[in-house]
Amino acid sequence: MGALAGAVGGGVYSAVRQYEATKDHPTEEFDVSEVIWDSAKGGAVGAVAGIIPDVLEPPVSPNHRGFFHSVPFLAALVVAATMLFGRSKTALLGLLFSFLMGYGSHLWADGNTPQGLPS
Repeated sequence: MGALAGAVGGGVYSAVRQYEATKDHPTEEFDVSEVIWDSAKGGAVGAVAGIIPDVLEPPVSPNHRGFFHSVPFLAALVVAATMLFGRSKTALLGLLFSFLMGYGSHLWADGNTPQGLPS
């Protein structure tokens, strides 16, 4: 699930970045292959990010979900990323977006189980 979320995040970020560039410079063309490549990189990053909550808090018991499986921790990651990279328009920001999408997909999946997420 993290790979899919990361791929979507990377592709969307790439497409939006290119669209903005073509608005500013009408001579530039939209490159679909770049969107596909950024989706692939985002998928790899999202796959790694999607397992990080269980690496930080291994599922050794049904009650393993703690701080790293919480929405406040994801919100803290988003705030930190925005503060560090908010004005950047580089490919690094696309990978960061893919990371957050992958991490968030893990929380979304866990939140839809009977155990849920910590309050």
